[in-house]
Amino acid sequence: MRLSDKPASDDHDRPAARVPGLAGRVLPRLAMAVAALTLGLATAVCSRAPAVSDWTIVLISVDTLRVDHLGTYGYDRPTSPTIDALADEGVVFEQAICQNTNTNPSHASMLSGLYPHSHGNRDNFYRMAEDVRMLPEALHEAGYKTAGFVSGYTLKDRICGLARGFDLYDDDFSGKERQGGQTTDRALAWLRTHAEDRFFLFLHLFDPHGPYDPPADRPVRFEPRGPERKVEPQRIPRYQRLPVGAPEDAHWTDLRLYEARYDEEIAYADSQVARLLDQLRQLGLREQTIILFTSDHGEALDERVHLLDHGGGIGDEEIRVPLILWLPDRRFAGQRFTGQVELIDIAPTLAALAGVDMGDGLQGVNLLPHLEGGTSDPHRSAFIETRMIPHRWRERGYRLNPRDTLKAVRRPDSKLVVFPGLPRNYIELYDLEADPAEKHNIYPVAEAQARPLIDNLDHFLALPSRLNQVASPEADPETREIFRTLGYVD
Repeated sequence: MRLSDKPASDDHDRPAARVPGLAGRVLPRLAMAVAALTLGLATAVCSRAPAVSDWTIVLISVDTLRVDHLGTYGYDRPTSPTIDALADEGVVFEQAICQNTNTNPSHASMLSGLYPHSHGNRDNFYRMAEDVRMLPEALHEAGYKTAGFVSGYTLKDRICGLARGFDLYDDDFSGKERQGGQTTDRALAWLRTHAEDRFFLFLHLFDPHGPYDPPADRPVRFEPRGPERKVEPQRIPRYQRLPVGAPEDAHWTDLRLYEARYDEEIAYADSQVARLLDQLRQLGLREQTIILFTSDHGEALDERVHLLDHGGGIGDEEIRVPLILWLPDRRFAGQRFTGQVELIDIAPTLAALAGVDMGDGLQGVNLLPHLEGGTSDPHRSAFIETRMIPHRWRERGYRLNPRDTLKAVRRPDSKLVVFPGLPRNYIELYDLEADPAEKHNIYPVAEAQARPLIDNLDHFLALPSRLNQVASPEADPETREIFRTLGYVD
């Protein structure tokens, strides 16, 4: 599969570049090992730990968390004192890239070590296939007690199918989300009954996801700052409009108010991380527990024409995520790793630390050898694929195919984006060093620079792919309504 040499440019009357066959084509399934070996992605996976570790493992994911709104990544508001302290004693990955900007597929990649292209959960509607091996399964088979506590509707097992391998997968809540404090309460109760066990605990906090509505008993400490940033009322996504319960014509239109509450939601999530770490300390487990902290994706605040949203975008504000690893032996303490990594690396890295085998065919890599050796980029190219929402790109003038997906290949210095077009696709190229905000598409004048990334993406998309069964919201009015209030369907 090759991209046409004909460029798409900002002059929308010109024909757009084409990726033949990208519009929803599903290739025949082959063994996952073949897929990984074809890209050369599995070569660094199998640096396994020499012996089974006695350490316990905690994986924390805070949904919709922008990397640049944490102190350890340079933010100037005190949103994250607990997370920052953890980072000071661990290793901070400065270029961690998610594989999809939707909750279900991104977590599926975290727990499987595979791209959505390969594991099949392409969007929030899909359920994980039974034959995809998951990190909790490998840990459970090795004798770990496993528990997951989730806070967002799209991680309910009946929607995502990610409960496999967990002794307990607590998704027992109604509505679209569970407040972080309630989810943390459940996790702490489980911890107290399993303090003598070797365990894997997965805690998912949903609070920074819109609408940005902190708990009523928690005052918003952050004041709007800077000059007003008012927008037209219709530009605020319906599910995001604040204050809650306000008439349609009375919601806020100053983006500073939304940003202050987004930051307060991050601070609230940080307080729940503090509760978890304090409980580990009280139980005498803090010094023997691996802590890995991350997010599934970020959030576009006002970088794009679409505001206060995620899921259908592929800018760095959505695909760059925090990734912090804290080890009991203090290896790598204080290190800031600048090479590009991906969320598919979480499962193989934690498996290696635990001394368990997830099998062949992983597309993520064990990051420990890279930390020890100082290798710059475990992934020279990162691949991202997410749903297409044409109205978010209206200003481009492209004729887009909503049935296909937005695709990108990112290198530390550049990013190539493919918009699925009708009848042809559109290509954009960004110089991330000169233009980190991705405002200037240089593809029309840099086709030669784009060619290696085009070849990279073609090679990736030619790998065996799958599309899992759909947990259809059309068949379930409650699910459809919840997905609508989360901004996932119109």
